[in-house]
Amino acid sequence: MLVLWQILMLIHIVLFVICVISLINCKISLIHKVLWTILMFFFILVGSICFLIWRNRQLN
Repeated sequence: MLVLWQILMLIHIVLFVICVISLINCKISLIHKVLWTILMFFFILVGSICFLIWRNRQLN
């Protein structure tokens, strides 16, 4: 049976993968992609959420 921390870790990993795929498909400069990747790698949850918020603002 999965405990709470395992479920949260799985959510972090899924969120990270979704953001990386979205970042690859995003039409921004290479330096911005590298910066977002570094941010998401070191701060998985906060970096991924910030990227999703930023991306939604760019799409609107």
